[in-house]
Formats: sequence, structure tokens, C-alpha cells
Amino acid sequence: MKTASFSLVIILLLFGSFLLYDSTQAQSEKNVASHHGGIEVIQRAIEQFQNVKTISSYVRLKCSLFGEEYSGSGFYDEKRLATFLEPAVSPNMFLLVLKFQPDSLVSGSSSSTLKIVANGTDFWKFTNIEGERRQERVELTKVQEILNRTQKVNGKDAKLQPVDVGALATLGGLEATLRQMEKFYDFSSAPVESARLGSESEGLAAWKVSAKLKSAPLAAMVEARGKEKGVLRQTDAYLPTGVCVYFGKDDFFPYRICYFGGVKEDPFADPPTIDLEYLKVSVNGDDIATSRFDYRSENVLIDNLTEEYANRILEQQEEK
Repeated sequence: MKTASFSLVIILLLFGSFLLYDSTQAQSEKNVASHHGGIEVIQRAIEQFQNVKTISSYVRLKCSLFGEEYSGSGFYDEKRLATFLEPAVSPNMFLLVLKFQPDSLVSGSSSSTLKIVANGTDFWKFTNIEGERRQERVELTKVQEILNRTQKVNGKDAKLQPVDVGALATLGGLEATLRQMEKFYDFSSAPVESARLGSESEGLAAWKVSAKLKSAPLAAMVEARGKEKGVLRQTDAYLPTGVCVYFGKDDFFPYRICYFGGVKEDPFADPPTIDLEYLKVSVNGDDIATSRFDYRSENVLIDNLTEEYANRILEQQEEK
């Protein structure tokens, strides 16, 4: 498998780079599962974030790409400074670090690395995949300056906001991830099942919600991908047309997120392409120092995507 292909797919699928041009407890559970469907579950989950200040968690990752199985682990920290719907003058801070490698490699072999940092002023993404190192930066304050200048010219309100859908949206952390899911995936008709995470007898009780990509973004995605050639076309089987989220029944936290790839009638017919699980989750535990989100630049060329990011927000505003 080519390094470029894997690098592209792991970023596409995992961390927000698919551009979508864009009376009793038992009775309560019955209502959630059968009457309201997945839309109530994800909306309840989003509501819970209004009281969240910090999140700390270990992360476990499993991928199935190009006939190869990958496993990884790491950690995720988030310090919430604003809700997703507020003007993002001080976006939420989060840090994700993952190391992963093919299951076929001998234990202890060299692993690949993904690091994402959002610290309120900048968004950084560093990848070292099979020796191919890349570093990206978005200067959030400059993005807002560009939007403000444009707003004065055309009178439109263009706020700093996530423009991607994936396991993490650029500015809002987990809350923004769920909001983007609700926007792009059909949770209104999504089935809800009772499930357990971990052991069947002692695992965490959860709601399993499976939603398909809505027809409009799916059509736009297929059209956009049809114009691509070469290595990008190799990723068609991994387009995120289905998502399955396991929400805790008690707290509605999204403990597990699975993405299913391929443009087909039933995207859930095959195992997930990406399986991301949050373990030992601490919500509103010890405070997280802001220095935790400082980023030390790697010794590799910085790909500055500030203007590109601002332009993508403006393009979405024009489409509304």
C-alpha cells in the first residue's frame, strides 16, 4: 500500500477533512428507542455539553484500510471555553495524540503518529505516517479577520466555525462533532438499539444509533469525488456514508464512534472503516491547564491553510 494513499485516507476518515460542499425508566427507554428515534438521542447528547467544562480520556482506534487492519491508542483532552453556537472569539481547546500501526507488524515496530492541537488562537495538525511527516496550521485570529473584512463588503455574517465533518470538527471538539453529524447524517430515521460497551454482563449500557449520510451531501460528495483522479479515487470505498455512535444511557456521552465507508445501499453491511472508542472518560474532573494545549512546532515545513480555511467558510455562506 502506498504511503500517500494511507495518509490521505486516515485524515479523510478520522479527523474532519471530507469536504461536504457542503413514567418508569423502562418506559423512558422505550420512548427513546422507538418513538423518537436517533434524533432525540443525539440532541440529548448535544445538550449535555452545555454543562461540560473539561474532558479527559484515553482513546482506542481500529482501522480497516486497503485490506490491512490497523490498531492504535492515545489520549484526548478538551477544555471548553465557549459553546459551539457562540461566536468563536475563544474557540474550545483540545488535544488529541494517537499512535497506530498495522496489526501485521511485529509488536514494538515503528508506529505512525497523529497529533491535533487547538489552543484558542491556532489549530495544528501533525502526522507522521510510515515516515511521511506533515504539519498544518490554521491561524484562527487571522481567519476571523478575513471574515470580518468580507462581512463589511457584502454585509453577510460569516463567523468562525467548523466547516468539516468527521470524528473531530476543527474548532468545537466533541460537541461540534455531534452537531456536524446531526447536520449531515439522517438521525431522524436512524434506528436505536440497546447495547453494551465492554463485557456483555458488566459493560456500559448504551444507545447504539446508526445513521446514513443524507442524500444532498452524499450527492455533492459523489459529484466532487467524480472529478478527482489518481490517488484520491482510491479512497472512494472509504467515503463516510454511514456512522454508528454508542451513547451512554446515563450521560449520553459518545463513548464510541464508528464510520462506515462506500457508496452503497447499506453502508453498514461491512465492518466499520474507522472505530474510535473513548475509555476511562473523566468529565469535569481536575481542571486542565491551558499550557497543556501549547504546541511545539516539529522540524518540518509548515503548511499554512489559513486563507484556504477562511475561503471554505465563505463558500458555505454563499451556498446558504
